[in-house]
This record gives sequence, structure tokens and C-alpha cells, in this order.
Amino acid sequence: MSALRKVRWRTVKREAKNCLEFGAEYGYPVDVKKIAEVFFDITVREMVFSDASVSGAIGYKDNKVTIAVNKKHSEERQRFTMAHELGHYCLHPEAMVVDRALYRNTVSSEAVSVKEIEANGFAAELLMPEHDVREKVREFNALCEDEIRELCKRYGVSTMAMTVRLTSLGLMM
Repeated sequence: MSALRKVRWRTVKREAKNCLEFGAEYGYPVDVKKIAEVFFDITVREMVFSDASVSGAIGYKDNKVTIAVNKKHSEERQRFTMAHELGHYCLHPEAMVVDRALYRNTVSSEAVSVKEIEANGFAAELLMPEHDVREKVREFNALCEDEIRELCKRYGVSTMAMTVRLTSLGLMM
């Protein structure tokens, strides 16, 4: 069975929705850092990784869950990474082990394992909620570069992340 068939999409959407309900008061773009820090008491920090391909990690530091993001990456990439790592925290608590970090790198972006697909799906739903994306797209006559740029700005994501989201929702070919 393919990894996609094993993904718990309902759970992914439900967990992202729970986070969104907490963060709704902040509007768009969703303040992932505030959700992590205030709602989950997770420390979020920027750092430089010795391996430049590492976007971020989640693990324990001083008995506290910490998400670290690569400060050399773009703000949009850092936001997606924060959301991805928060997805691991919400969806895969069994993987959270003291003295062991989960890393997000270029392999994670390709999402070949069920856990990585779920964390990416969580990040997409948290940052670019399906209901809101569909509503915003209905306001446009067409989806061209300017409209996609506007959506990227609204959600605080990269063009690549927005394009993947629009395609996965069947809103763009």
C-alpha cells in the first residue's frame, strides 16, 4: 500500500483546525510561532544548522519542547517549517523522545514517509486553510501570477507552497 493511502487526512485536518481556532484571533497570515508558544508552550528559536539543507527540528532542550528553524532560510520557509514541526508535535507525539530531535530537510520536503506527508499536510492546512483558500480564489476571475502573489502574501507562504496547495485542492492545473 502506498504511503498516501496510509495518511490520516481527517486527523491531519482536525488537528490543524484545532490550532487555527486558537490562532483565529490573529488573522492572516497565521501566527504559527504564537500558536506554538502560547497554546502549546513550545519554545521557537532561529539558529544556523551546520547542514544547510536542514530547515528545522523539533526536540527537547532543557526538558522543554523546542522548535528550531534555520535562520538562513526565507521567512516563508521558516513559517512552513514551524508549522511542519508543530504538525509532528500534534500528530506524532510518540516520536517525541527526550534527547532526540526530528529534523526537516530537503528529504522531508519530498514527503515520502507517512509522518512527513502528514506533517506537510498539517502545515499546508494550518497556513493555507482549505475553506479560506477556496473563498479567496472565488473572488478572482482567474488565477494568474498577480493573484497567486496576492495569496502568497495573505498566507505568508512561498509561491511553491501556494502552487502545491492550489493544485492539491484542484483549484489549479
